[in-house]
Amino acid sequence: MTRTEILQELHNKRNCAMVTLGEYADLIGFDREETDSFALVFGGGMRKGNVCGAVTGAYMAIGSYFKERDKAEEVAEQFEQKFKEKHGTILCKELLGKDFSIPEERAEAFEKGLTDDKCPDFIATAIDILEELLV
Repeated sequence: MTRTEILQELHNKRNCAMVTLGEYADLIGFDREETDSFALVFGGGMRKGNVCGAVTGAYMAIGSYFKERDKAEEVAEQFEQKFKEKHGTILCKELLGKDFSIPEERAEAFEKGLTDDKCPDFIATAIDILEELLV
């Protein structure tokens, strides 16, 4: 998925978790409408600046793909390390420098275009890592 396609998805009211998980809907046996509903409240670090939506979407894909807890946790750990190598953290508030649990900071992140500027890179990284780990 290209950066332009990712931006288009984000502008179509989909969050980072929805875009990341949705990219693997067919592989994990769901359609995008279903994966969008699973990931609906995981954007913005679960709306609180916690774990990045691209990461939580990836975790959902990993769990749905492997189904067995030990294997899923092993792969999730590999995913997390690779994501941290590239971006330094998995926390939305650290990635964006804004805490989505604070309404003013959330609004500022959107006003300053931080989500358009940075989030496509986090989603692309998540998708690239999943390509390596799932296929």
